[in-house]
Amino acid sequence: MERWSQRTFHVEHWWEMLAEGQIDLYAGNAVEALRKVKERWTSLDDSLLLRVQLTNLEALHLRGRCSLAASGGSRGEAKALLHATEKDASGIEREKMPWSTPLATLLRAGIAARRDDLESSAALLKAAAQGLDEAHMQLYATAARHRLGHLLGGAEGHALEGDADRWLALQGVQNTTRMLAVLAPGFD
Repeated sequence: MERWSQRTFHVEHWWEMLAEGQIDLYAGNAVEALRKVKERWTSLDDSLLLRVQLTNLEALHLRGRCSLAASGGSRGEAKALLHATEKDASGIEREKMPWSTPLATLLRAGIAARRDDLESSAALLKAAAQGLDEAHMQLYATAARHRLGHLLGGAEGHALEGDADRWLALQGVQNTTRMLAVLAPGFD
């Protein structure tokens, strides 16, 4: 990465930004992840890469997940971060893609959980899991079901969590908690 051009922002810088953001989320460094994303957002925008639908949706989703994960701090700061997450979710939904809409729904489920609206969060998690299944995004769908299981508790909830844990283990996931922090933040 040191050999890359530092004068302008290119596709490789975008992939670096995405990777570092997700690594920071995995490591539990949500505030640092958000700081890095915000720091590089103008360069990403100036590069015109956000005109590419896939990049735009992935970037909004990354920023939304970072904001949501970082919203566990002070109440005043949490309110602003949840509002920022809502804006990113709305931006994702505007594209009306079969795979992006359920990702926005998953963000909204995390927002509802942060606001202690567990009933809404559960309904959103169910919708997200269904939409993600239909979009063949099994990893995200499994994360949504795991979060739903945790919210529901009881026999039904434990069954959902157990099924999700088994599927994740079969995929080689070593640390379910950290993987969920990357895919579906806002529930800790």
